[in-house]
Amino acid sequence: IFWRKELRDGSGGAGRTRGGLGQVIEVSSACGKPFEILASFDRVANPPRGQEGGSDGAPGFIGLGSGQRLRAKGVQEIPAHERLVIMTPGGAGRRAPRERERACVRDDMDKGLVSAEDARLVYGWVEEKGRAVPARRGRLRGCAGARRPLAGLDCRRDQHGERITGLARAHG
Repeated sequence: IFWRKELRDGSGGAGRTRGGLGQVIEVSSACGKPFEILASFDRVANPPRGQEGGSDGAPGFIGLGSGQRLRAKGVQEIPAHERLVIMTPGGAGRRAPRERERACVRDDMDKGLVSAEDARLVYGWVEEKGRAVPARRGRLRGCAGARRPLAGLDCRRDQHGERITGLARAHG
């Protein structure tokens, strides 16, 4: 039984190109019996590393609903009436977070992908009359490639510098 499958808050690394959010997946046996998994998870001990000034993504986690950690590799038995919890790692950020375009930060906040506190502390944005503005003024470059992992908007610029907003493509 799937009890939960949702985006993992705060798991994407901050950056001009923000890392994608990981997922939280929680499952259990439908018949109340133990079940086995063949775990083959990466980025549990070592999170995805930020590039060119971007922040690391959150490391993954595999364990039980009771809090007990499981190994990232190998065959393991999940006890009857226990839930398997998998938290996939978040993607790493690329380039300095304060270079992120304000429209993209606002979009992230509107979609619940970045908290108002992180927008202020990490990205350097503050709320001013319901919109995100930079804490310090300056010309910012566009957020090329700022795609969400599952759905959302994509902020890019065309060859004339005009902002393009469209549906994001899923990463492969």
